[in-house]
Amino acid sequence: MEKRLRVCLKILLVMVSLCIINGTSVVASANHRIISRGHSYTSKYTVKQMRRRYHLRYRIVRHHKWAATYNHYEGIVKGGHTGHWINGGWKSGHHLKGRYAQFISNPAGEGMVATVHYVSLKSGKMYTAHTD
Repeated sequence: MEKRLRVCLKILLVMVSLCIINGTSVVASANHRIISRGHSYTSKYTVKQMRRRYHLRYRIVRHHKWAATYNHYEGIVKGGHTGHWINGGWKSGHHLKGRYAQFISNPAGEGMVATVHYVSLKSGKMYTAHTD
């Protein structure tokens, strides 16, 4: 029994030393720092990781007299609202608590719907709001 315990401890020691050599810890840290408007925030993902995870590629589409922007990073906001904004009021959705990275899409033209994506800094989940 003692020999088996020694072997298990040696294997555990080798695994921990390999993790330290590779630059990772045994318990991986999921905290990243995002700097927005002069303040530093702790987040589960970086802005680049959020864009990749939720397919929020920034792009500008230019037409004759107008340009539409998609997934523009606005910064970190406190709170927010999901659902649909119609005629000066929220018609559905719920209020968000906490801090979120905000991505805004502003398509230009009549009848186009603006979209706001909120990605939670704490959980990494994405929420969406639409305005008419």
